[in-house]
Amino acid sequence: TPESVPPAMVLLPEAMRRLQEMTAMMQQQSMEFPEEHVLVINTSHPLIENIYQLSQSSIIQGSGESPSGETAKMLCQHVYDLAVMAQQGFGAQGMKSFVERSNKMLTRLTK
Repeated sequence: TPESVPPAMVLLPEAMRRLQEMTAMMQQQSMEFPEEHVLVINTSHPLIENIYQLSQSSIIQGSGESPSGETAKMLCQHVYDLAVMAQQGFGAQGMKSFVERSNKMLTRLTK
């Protein structure tokens, strides 16, 4: 089923991944997430389909912003965060930012 496969995943170039692992082992420190990576979106996943539908139903209000469009952006960021987390995880600052974004998104979804 589409739900059994992640909505997105991050792919790292093999050479970069190996170099970072080797560098981290030699310096005995955690690896930073590489800037060069590929995000693969599973367009048949129900979450991705729902985000797409939400983004297409955006109605711009007086402030020039669409609540559903903003929610769709937040959900896209969350999907990306989860893909990064599944690949390697976050450092302390990344985790703090993830929690802040998650709380903001959950608050928005429960209004």
